[in-house]
Amino acid sequence: MIIQQKGKSPLIYFLIFVIIIIIFIPLSPKNIKNIFWDYYERISTYDLGSSSIHDLFEGSLKDPNNYVNFFKKTPQVFKNLVIGVKRKRKLPLINIDIRFKNFKKILEDRDSALKNGVGYNFRKVKAEITFKGQKIKAKVRLKGLLSDHWRSKKRMSFRIELKGDNSILGFKKFSLHKPSARQHPYDQSFQEIQRNLNNISPSHSYVEVIVNGDNWGVMNIEEHLTKELLEKQKFKESIIVEFGNKKHDIYKRTVTDLYDNYRISDPYISVNLLNEKKYFNNVTFRKYFSYISNQHILRENKLYNNDSFSKSLFLALIWNNMHGIYKQNVKYYFSPYSLELYPITTDQSFFSNLNTKIELPKPYEKIVQSKFFKKRFDKNFNEVKASILNSQEIIDRWQNFFPLDKKINSKTLVDNQKLIEDNFFSILKEANLGRENNQTNKISEAQAQNLMDHIYAKHFENGEIHVYNLTREDVKIKNIEVDNICLEDFKEISINGKSNSDYNPYIIHTDLKGIFDNRIVITTEILNYKYTRKHLLQYSLLVNDIHNPLQVTTDISNFKFFEKIDENNYQIKKGQWVIDRPIIIDKNLMVNKGTELIFSEDSYLIIKGVLKILGEEDEKIILRSLNTNWKGI
Repeated sequence: MIIQQKGKSPLIYFLIFVIIIIIFIPLSPKNIKNIFWDYYERISTYDLGSSSIHDLFEGSLKDPNNYVNFFKKTPQVFKNLVIGVKRKRKLPLINIDIRFKNFKKILEDRDSALKNGVGYNFRKVKAEITFKGQKIKAKVRLKGLLSDHWRSKKRMSFRIELKGDNSILGFKKFSLHKPSARQHPYDQSFQEIQRNLNNISPSHSYVEVIVNGDNWGVMNIEEHLTKELLEKQKFKESIIVEFGNKKHDIYKRTVTDLYDNYRISDPYISVNLLNEKKYFNNVTFRKYFSYISNQHILRENKLYNNDSFSKSLFLALIWNNMHGIYKQNVKYYFSPYSLELYPITTDQSFFSNLNTKIELPKPYEKIVQSKFFKKRFDKNFNEVKASILNSQEIIDRWQNFFPLDKKINSKTLVDNQKLIEDNFFSILKEANLGRENNQTNKISEAQAQNLMDHIYAKHFENGEIHVYNLTREDVKIKNIEVDNICLEDFKEISINGKSNSDYNPYIIHTDLKGIFDNRIVITTEILNYKYTRKHLLQYSLLVNDIHNPLQVTTDISNFKFFEKIDENNYQIKKGQWVIDRPIIIDKNLMVNKGTELIFSEDSYLIIKGVLKILGEEDEKIILRSLNTNWKGI
């Protein structure tokens, strides 16, 4: 057992007294709130043995009963202050140095977030990180949409990107949060169970943090979504996308008179690529993204890996919390092997007893209606059910980081699992696909003035521009510009308003054929053409050779060298055979010894099952190209 020695300050005893006094001061004035949170986080920098002051009080600071719980812990609190918290191993130390002018930018971004009530467009600044004696160049910025990430100048949430081949705990990109900003231990436990189910989720740990010589205490470190994360979890590097964006959250938190059924950042219309500059330079990845964008707006279930989505959904339902699979918290990995999307869950919140019906987020509302979901329901649910059996062990392990937190019992998860198993479809609210609020009034001038975007538009390499009206009002396209040059043929185009369930685009045919990344700007107006917005079309989508070969199968009766063994198994007979076209088999396949398969340039073999190649030393199996190359297995 390692005891971490902590520096002591006579101020801490005064600060604990101050925090109790401040609890009873009205918190409505902004300056009082800021003072409260500054003191709150200053106390939290001391490793008291609890993940937050609230957890030390086992709940709300305003509940008098919780003070009894706190006073019972005070002997151990003071012991932790004097000699440190007992842990199995010492926490790693991360020392972050940010020059004054750069740290000033971070504080300016924080002030802007406090003023707006929401955080976005944070700037990256240079920093130097010292870890285990090594100095590492890095980029640092604030992170977090809501104020719990940056409400005080201490223990702000940071996104950090290390330069070169350096890593910390195996992480090249990571975030630092106070434990409560990642709902300790709920998020950490949820994501660990996800990985046990062979789903993708970021890894967590805890570290001590010093910023510019100022102790920030114990903080959560969470790995960012990188190719290294994928590789460690045995997934090949590929693109990661998100559905929707932060614009809806920014809009609803910065605008008082909201326009009903505004489709800003609609998760079916808006599809975005992480690390876009890197991946759009590769034609294969651009094809992947084009395929995803086209299929997702059609809400095609074959795009989503049913097993992975099902297990994520079941676990979230057992948690009785959809936060980890909401659009703002989940990303999607595209497998280059299965050509399907896999969810990457983050930021899961607390679990609780399931006692009300649950509304599913997109695209889960569509997935649960598919035949694949129902066909494999029992298998996937039983896997999640089995994972819950050791959930208490996982929760306890995470709680060991902060021994004074109230102990959490996983019985809630077991009870919820039993309820869901017997009543799955009855606990779901009616699918909200296409449902919208009733709005009788037309948009007001004030509402029109505050709209962030009127349209969402996509450019395709064949010259088409697909425009989606994000409102139920008529929107007029005033002009289309390319490299600041106005196209004369595309002015005063009127696009009718759309309901929430209408995903049919208005198609504009242009001569802009090829790739026009970040070069096309559309200017629109709304409400008697008073309120103008400019819309930059970012990355062009491909249309040629965008198909999924896994979604078709070949009639192998046309090939004389295939032989059926039984309903699920075929074999290729011994001999020399030329394959001059793609073959896709939805069965198991065995290739017999002494067989030579010769593939033409455009041919390949896809087996959606088990492949057995049974060659021997004196009767080898040879697979080769007819000329120079072929497309593989």
